Amino acid sequence: MVMLVYFLLLALVVPGVATPLVTIIVSRHGIRTPYPPGGEGNLTKESMAQYTTKSFPPCWPPGPESSGVWGSSITAGLTPHGGEQIRLMGRWMGTSNFSGVSCDDVAVYADISSSRDNETATNWTLGAFPTCKALHQEEVIKGDAKQVLFNDGSNQELCGFQSSKVIQSFLGGGKYEALLNAWKSQIQLVDSVVHCCSSELCPGHLPCNLSSLPIKYTGKFWAATEGAFDIAVFWAEFFLLEYLNGNPQYAQGQLGVSDLVDLYRMAVENIEIMDDHFASRSFESTMASHILGTLLQAAERKPIPGLSHSQNTKVVYMAGHDTNLILLRLLLGLRWQSHGWAQNGVAPGGMLIFELEQRQEGGPVVSIYFQVAQPAQLREGQPFSEPQAPSRVQVAITDCPGDPFACPLDAFKKMVISKLRPECIGIPALRDLVENHGAGSVPWPAQYWWTFLLTGLAAFLLGAAISWFIKKRRSSSLSSGYSSQELTS
Repeated sequence: MVMLVYFLLLALVVPGVATPLVTIIVSRHGIRTPYPPGGEGNLTKESMAQYTTKSFPPCWPPGPESSGVWGSSITAGLTPHGGEQIRLMGRWMGTSNFSGVSCDDVAVYADISSSRDNETATNWTLGAFPTCKALHQEEVIKGDAKQVLFNDGSNQELCGFQSSKVIQSFLGGGKYEALLNAWKSQIQLVDSVVHCCSSELCPGHLPCNLSSLPIKYTGKFWAATEGAFDIAVFWAEFFLLEYLNGNPQYAQGQLGVSDLVDLYRMAVENIEIMDDHFASRSFESTMASHILGTLLQAAERKPIPGLSHSQNTKVVYMAGHDTNLILLRLLLGLRWQSHGWAQNGVAPGGMLIFELEQRQEGGPVVSIYFQVAQPAQLREGQPFSEPQAPSRVQVAITDCPGDPFACPLDAFKKMVISKLRPECIGIPALRDLVENHGAGSVPWPAQYWWTFLLTGLAAFLLGAAISWFIKKRRSSSLSSGYSSQELTS
């Protein structure tokens, strides 16, 4: 007993032991049913027929006849298996990270224009805070109907994308041979499964396969092109979702998990063509300023206008899109490598976590983590445990002038503000916050005007003191009775 008390006291005085102030979780929605080719309309067998010449089983695509396989007939809707996976992740985090957090200290945000995001939020809180019944209702979600906070490029009222000329430069220009060749092996692998395409898609081109499908620039916020690359991305995501959802058959039984993970890189690349570094400042400045405001509010313990949660909030959960995670990564200059996924992968249920801790020596510091279940964990749907925990990797804050794993809040604030475009922040009060704290973006001489003033005043006073001292010495010498000639001899 004495030893136990000793170690408890030791833990309280060891330098560097941190006390959490707030945790912000920016999460992608859980496993969903696929979008249709091209990303618009409903997913039907008829809409898919032109992209394959094979006869697929009833689970292709999800619909009323195959709801027993997918669990849902809604296009791009959260599946029951996906909802269960989010609850399991919430349960793991609630036990591991938030056992001491009360119901009143949790805030939930979501893109309420998306039912799957609402369902993701309520499933997570059901797992993380099972006794907090109010948190399990969509009515408590702090919404973002105009997609200002969870902007994926669909809201361009304040800021937009770069010119088509800039975006096409990322594609290699011309007839997009560079894009096609860069992903040639993946496109051919997809085609070996689906045997694309119907002759109407490539008139005059024989054979009509996925590689010969013409690529055209569209500049849609969810995809820059249509044709070979975009359709290959559709199938790659379809195969992965089949596997993750636990469907008995995936990719016609012809591909392994490593193939699915590799093909999914195309989906991330496809998003990043439009949602690049330029777009991150246009569409993620609001989200980043909201995160910064939450950190400052928790540290200063006083309300910050523009936030819909109080300074006492300990956990902020934000259910959004893969796009939000990608844009935040690009905006803040982050990168991660999770178990089971390609670098910077943003699999369903993946989350970027910001933690603010109060160090016993020094002020508050910010740490960032990326957390996601591994592919097999998502498919099997087993509860997490210590031996089978989700992948959680610490993300280096590369532009922090201090410790990249424990960045001082003041340094983090200056870093974030330097990357934002205030005119793109869709919440006026947060725009004011950034502008009022934006001294770090002012040119160096103007930023430190007070330093020049004090330095000048100090120099003046020092000069006056030296002058007085010299005059005093001269006066003392003359009063000693020596002549000037004697003093210099």
